[in-house]
Amino acid sequence: MERLLAAINEEFRGEIRRDELMLSHTSWRIGGPAQLFLIPEDSKDLQTLLQVLKRFQTPWMVVGNGTNLLVKDGGIPGAVISLERFDDFEVKILGSVHVGAGVSLPKLVQNAVSKGLQGLESFTGIPGSIGGALMMNAGTDEMEIGSLVESLTLVTTEGEKILTRENVDFKYRNSGLADQGIVISATLRLKKADAEELQEVCREKLQRRREVQNVGGAHAGSVFKNPEGKKAWKLIDEAGLCGERIGDAEISEVHCNHIVNLGHATASDVLTLIETAKQKVLEKSGVELELEVCVVGQEAVL
Repeated sequence: MERLLAAINEEFRGEIRRDELMLSHTSWRIGGPAQLFLIPEDSKDLQTLLQVLKRFQTPWMVVGNGTNLLVKDGGIPGAVISLERFDDFEVKILGSVHVGAGVSLPKLVQNAVSKGLQGLESFTGIPGSIGGALMMNAGTDEMEIGSLVESLTLVTTEGEKILTRENVDFKYRNSGLADQGIVISATLRLKKADAEELQEVCREKLQRRREVQNVGGAHAGSVFKNPEGKKAWKLIDEAGLCGERIGDAEISEVHCNHIVNLGHATASDVLTLIETAKQKVLEKSGVELELEVCVVGQEAVL
């Protein structure tokens, strides 16, 4: 580790943190420490970092706003890379916008709507970063973000590469980009519209979302994907699990595809509820639920 740190200190211009608690970087407010937490300054700095990590055969992962992430209680070995400084936003010709992977979805929606650009209203009130949203092809009942993509810019150890929409295999909650590099920005195709009308649409959507998802604690949004033709929350409800609690983790009675941290929940508590929900739904409905949240890290050493 010391040789790795010396190399990073010598070649990397960004911020370096050791043993950074991931509970500070996840919406669940759960998670053990990342061995290294690294914040690159720009594209070139990210490329340099990837080269160093490859040279030392160090595992790494990228985090955005941590809204779709469960970090186990033992933390994350290796490196966690934050793209928080990739925060540019630029309106281009004919309604396209160029946006950095570190920009939050709420900020992106707000900026677009204020400039009279239509297309992102369905994402009103959804947390997370644009980078994470693109990687998982985040969506609502109305649309998925992949449908707006013109092109993506990624970084690898070899430098930047650009993929057009035709070269990205967007599917339900998947982009197929995991092995192609780190997404640092996207160009999205939007349409010109009246800003005041768009703002009213967003206000209505935000109000509805707050009513449905006012679950009363830290959470990560939908835990399970919707099986084809079905709703995960309804299957969990039918299995009699709304309000089920392990430690300080609870399946919400307001929206039972959400697991809430009531204050001091551990990743182990949440994982136990996840396995309980999968088992009970399978027994009741014959449906095997699939996780939408990403689970990473290692178990705590007792």
